[in-house]
Amino acid sequence: MSPLAASFDPHAKARTTVAATASVAVHVASVLFVLSRFQLAAHIPPPPPPVVRAVAAAPDELDTVPATPEANSPPPAPEVLKPAEPEPKPVERTRRKLDKPEPPPEPPPGPPPPPALCEGCALTSDLTAADVEPAPPGSEPGRATVPLGVPGGKRGGVLGGVSGGVVGGTIGGELGAPRPPASPAKRQVRRARSRLIRPLKEVMAQARWAPNPPEEELKWTRTGLGSQRPGVSRTAFCINKRGRTEAVRTVTAFPGDPGVDAICRQTVQRWRFKPFRVGGRRMRVCTTVSFRIRFVD
Repeated sequence: MSPLAASFDPHAKARTTVAATASVAVHVASVLFVLSRFQLAAHIPPPPPPVVRAVAAAPDELDTVPATPEANSPPPAPEVLKPAEPEPKPVERTRRKLDKPEPPPEPPPGPPPPPALCEGCALTSDLTAADVEPAPPGSEPGRATVPLGVPGGKRGGVLGGVSGGVVGGTIGGELGAPRPPASPAKRQVRRARSRLIRPLKEVMAQARWAPNPPEEELKWTRTGLGSQRPGVSRTAFCINKRGRTEAVRTVTAFPGDPGVDAICRQTVQRWRFKPFRVGGRRMRVCTTVSFRIRFVD
């Protein structure tokens, strides 16, 4: 077929129309796509601004910008480093000990002193009533008794007396006269002593609480830790009107150990009694107790 004949082809016009329509559709779609992109971009909100946190930097971490030295300024002088001063050493303070003089050695203990006579103390067999009786009324101070005696004399006589006289008589008195009666004061003293001293058995019958010396304390005494030698400690005491012990003292010490005597005295001081009554009246009595101490293993 010739080219001329082709131009008059009935299908060529249809193909041209389809191609033009497709081209227009493609351009319209491209324009619509571009417009839709712009519309979407207009509706999207802008992103939030970035959060900036301020953190304080350490002085060593700060960026320091050195100042630009002026042209005419002189150069800085070099820094002279001073030598470090040595740390002072602590001074140790020492206390001087004063030389104290040694105490003198204690003197060896002497024998225990004899029991002192005291008013109201218990009277024992070691201290009888005759030892504390007042002087006879006829005796005068300054007169000494006869040390060796004379033939026919009596014990207790005085210088200037006569043979066959009465003890306690008056010098120059009538020979063979009866002995003068005792004074009321002397009779009262003897009567009071007879009421004051009571046997131990009678006193202990009124006891309310009277334990023995504690064995545990006796074991720790000098004798208990050493020889354990037995012995006796005699303690005198009185009981007042309230039934309590008083005037407690040692009259016969335990041999070689005052600690045993102290324990015995402390024991008696804790004793309690019923008050003694004579004629319905309370009275004070005294007696002596003997503690026989034996150490048993």
